[in-house]
Amino acid sequence: MNNESVNLMNKSKTSKRKLQVIVAIIVLILINIIFFVQRGFLLKGKITGLEQYEDLLLTQIEDILNKNARTEDEMIESLKEDYIVRAKAASYIIEHNPHFEDDIEELEIITQLIKVDEVHLFDSTGTIYAGTRPQYYGYSFKSGEQMAYFTPMLEDKTLSMCQDMTPNTAEAKQMMYALVWRDDEKGMVQIGVEPKRLLEEMNQNDIYTVLDEFVPARGVVAYIADAKTRTIVESTDHNYVGMTLDDIGYSKKIQDINGGKLYKGVINGEESYALFRENNAYILGASETNDFLKLDSRSVIISTAFYLVIFGIILITIVWQTIDYVEKIRERQIKEQEVQNERLEEALKLAESANNAKTSFLFNMSHDIRTPMNAIIGYSQLMRKELTDPKLISYQEKIEHSGNLLLSIINNVLDMARIESGKAELDEQCVDTSLVITELMSVFEAEANKKNITMTSDWEVKHRFLMIDVTKMKE
Repeated sequence: MNNESVNLMNKSKTSKRKLQVIVAIIVLILINIIFFVQRGFLLKGKITGLEQYEDLLLTQIEDILNKNARTEDEMIESLKEDYIVRAKAASYIIEHNPHFEDDIEELEIITQLIKVDEVHLFDSTGTIYAGTRPQYYGYSFKSGEQMAYFTPMLEDKTLSMCQDMTPNTAEAKQMMYALVWRDDEKGMVQIGVEPKRLLEEMNQNDIYTVLDEFVPARGVVAYIADAKTRTIVESTDHNYVGMTLDDIGYSKKIQDINGGKLYKGVINGEESYALFRENNAYILGASETNDFLKLDSRSVIISTAFYLVIFGIILITIVWQTIDYVEKIRERQIKEQEVQNERLEEALKLAESANNAKTSFLFNMSHDIRTPMNAIIGYSQLMRKELTDPKLISYQEKIEHSGNLLLSIINNVLDMARIESGKAELDEQCVDTSLVITELMSVFEAEANKKNITMTSDWEVKHRFLMIDVTKMKE
């Protein structure tokens, strides 16, 4: 292997190593780009998922609150209708048993019969004159706000009214009162009931129990705050109950700017993603710290990074192996080209040697043949001087023409050698072209006669005398 091939292969190996390093760097850069893009998409997806989760959580709380409100309203309306019916039943019994008005024991029996707690009898002016609670005798519609509720019944005796659940100021308990006119319109009958079933239902639906059954995802805290005072009345983390939304970092300004959308801020002293929105009398909220969000994403990010590293190693290995394979093919081609070049050099040397031998042979042959031809032509010319017979003179001329033609051919062979050596020249002289044609005819006439062929020539030449190389023209 020559030095040029060795240098070429060394340069090729150096280039290969550089290419492999560049490819490895590019692959590592691409892997890092893919990793960070994937990480960004993952975190964005996590944030989107968190927003959807918190929105669903608040919607569930909202649904429970709305359902509880509807349930309470429906129960109250149902109880009101039921209590008015009971009040009418008590009125009917008392109206048909007038002596019961002054008999507290009988009135107590009526309360047990219609399953109420109190019975009060009002006169037509709206004043209590009898009933199961003597301490209320003398109270009227003017005795307070609670009693004043029934004032419209003095003007419209067709009315039957039932209060919503109201605290009994005298006994400090929740009561519902229903009042109806007697059929004889001599007065009114009122029953009072402590709605235990409603209270039990309301206790079950109490705002303080709404979140008891909720188990939010790890790191997520749910809040229910009073919309007016912004005080947290319930939370999945009871440490925040009693604090205000401003105390945990959710100010009124943030609420106005954010408009019920997920936002990133400091909640409970930690960077968090939070979602708050108003629901009638409450502000519902949920938050998750950024640390928990990252912690949930870390395992996925680590596994992604692991697979990307494995992918990068495989890709780099494949590329390196490909480069090595291509380099081996290239080295093999270089070696084959070197062998081919050596063969071509040997063939060139052989060709040059053969060409030199041919040229030497042509030179020698033309020289060796030309010498006797010159002697033949010379003797032929001497013979012409001694001949007197026209026929012999004609033969002699033909011999001389043929000899000159043969000599010119020999000279042409020598010229071929000169052409190969780049030394060919034209021997131009002014001649009569008709004489040249006549000489050519005489050369072939004898051969034609042997074959019984008659040769004739006919030409019309405008310019007979030309500057030409006679030998090449005859050829």
